[in-house]
Amino acid sequence: MTDAIITDFKANLFVVGVNKAGTTWLHGLLNSHPEISMSKTKELNYFGAEYPKNLEKYHQNFTINNRVKYYGESSTSYFRNQDVAAQILEYNPEAKVIVMLRDPVNRLLSHFFFCKQLGEIPEKVTLDEILDEMDHPIVRDSHYEVTIPEHQELFIDSFYANRLEIALSDPDKFWIEIQQFLNLEEIPLPEEGTDSKNVTGGKGFRYVYRWTIQPIKEKQPELYETLLDSSFLKFSRKALISLFGKAEKDSFPIEIKERLAQEFDVTYRYLDSLGLSWKKKSEKEISS
Repeated sequence: MTDAIITDFKANLFVVGVNKAGTTWLHGLLNSHPEISMSKTKELNYFGAEYPKNLEKYHQNFTINNRVKYYGESSTSYFRNQDVAAQILEYNPEAKVIVMLRDPVNRLLSHFFFCKQLGEIPEKVTLDEILDEMDHPIVRDSHYEVTIPEHQELFIDSFYANRLEIALSDPDKFWIEIQQFLNLEEIPLPEEGTDSKNVTGGKGFRYVYRWTIQPIKEKQPELYETLLDSSFLKFSRKALISLFGKAEKDSFPIEIKERLAQEFDVTYRYLDSLGLSWKKKSEKEISS
């Protein structure tokens, strides 16, 4: 934030979810628009945790710019907590809310392997074990119908939702929709508009990540954010993914696929109600 004292400042754009559904990509995409300034640190996790305390400290995450129409942040923890929608509305009734969703099965699998990449789940743990555990967070995070409706009902016309698969199938159209939703001057999609920063790699990639990148992310988060945008890290990530491959999302037996499809039947119906069904592939198909 600048040295100027702005007493009426409020963030007014919130990407509230969901995890492993392109929020890092969207955060960077939004920040590329000259009328939007996103917080430098992603995942501020202020609402549902600290709000309304330490408001001045929270505002220090934003840089004031007279050309900016929106000051935004992206915290995937927000969709998990049903209190967050009401808190954001209380904080700023004029706020806009964006939700990025994903095929719930694909999201779960990506999250499962990403947690292995981070070392939060041991490599030897199987998906069966995760599914057998009652209300496991990885499973719960794909049940969008539990908490997203709260944001939808409170923000109404200030609420926008899309699916990562749909957005990436036509990123130019998606980018136009976002700009129209925010009433912004329309600019072309940035050259790297479809580049994901949070790729989940295969087992070899995950071992390399835990030994090299993960310590930097935990101990030097600002350096990590800088590295995310560096040409060297982008090249290295693509090279490692090419070498080790992506996570083995299509390697599960049909029994697991059927179990997952049944688990998220109600979630698929909720996506249909939002007009976000994915017609190019079966809703229950697991893609890589």
